[in-house]
Amino acid sequence: MDQFGKQDIVIGQPVQICNPTVKYHDGRKFAVVDAKAHLICYQIVKQPSIGAKTIKTQNQFAVTGFKTGARAMFCVQSYKKLVGEK
Repeated sequence: MDQFGKQDIVIGQPVQICNPTVKYHDGRKFAVVDAKAHLICYQIVKQPSIGAKTIKTQNQFAVTGFKTGARAMFCVQSYKKLVGEK
């Protein structure tokens, strides 16, 4: 459950992997906390209809307004291992 509520979805194949990265902001370097932790994102193949909401986000780049809609992906923390790696 998140700030948008709780819903049942059906996920399909993985479609994207996000690598951990070093972050630079205001001249400071923020190291990777866990180099093995990645996000793997799965396509959503079935989900209930959801009502659009207007939200506002704020990060180091800007304050931005968004209108939500259907979810595109479901991402979870994962650990990768190269095939053949010991």
